[in-house]
Amino acid sequence: MRTRQLATLSIALKVALVAMLLVALAIDAQQFQGKALGARLIFYPLAASSVAIVWFIARAIRGRSGPYPYRADIFVTLPFLIDTIGNWLDLFDKITWWDDLMHFSLWFLLLLGLGGVLIGNDRIAKWRQIVLIAGVGALFAVFWELGEYFFFVQDNPSERATAYQDTIGDLCLGSTGAAIAGAVQAFVFSRTAARKRNELK
Repeated sequence: MRTRQLATLSIALKVALVAMLLVALAIDAQQFQGKALGARLIFYPLAASSVAIVWFIARAIRGRSGPYPYRADIFVTLPFLIDTIGNWLDLFDKITWWDDLMHFSLWFLLLLGLGGVLIGNDRIAKWRQIVLIAGVGALFAVFWELGEYFFFVQDNPSERATAYQDTIGDLCLGSTGAAIAGAVQAFVFSRTAARKRNELK
């Protein structure tokens, strides 16, 4: 896709995310009851804009910057939009394995986006790329589970009954998704970047 198309897609995804959250808040959507909609309304748009925030801060500090990382921006936005769509369709409650699929696939997308930003240099050894991205993904998974405990589990006896098993499973799935994203970054994206660099020589 061309730069303008990527920019349009990036903006459209963020607008859709904010619109869906605002509508859910406005109509007090039943699907979001007990799911910290207020916190999502603040955190999700900020997290989806994290690549843009970091890029503009870096540009302000350095006075210059490389091309905007639209691929990373889109991949980082998608998990929060997909999660919101899943809640709108009530898939987390209707499909027993949906939550497991989300922890794996959304962490894969998130770290696929952050991978290029974290690495920033395709000359880094492939195993180091995988370890770095997998490690950051595992850390994010821990923070996410802490958030789930604070907002959903601690005051809900029925959630506490299965919280330990669910948390262990979610941590494993998220970390696995991140590790696979690290492998894709190391063996696909870094190789592509190196090939383009060689073509310019």
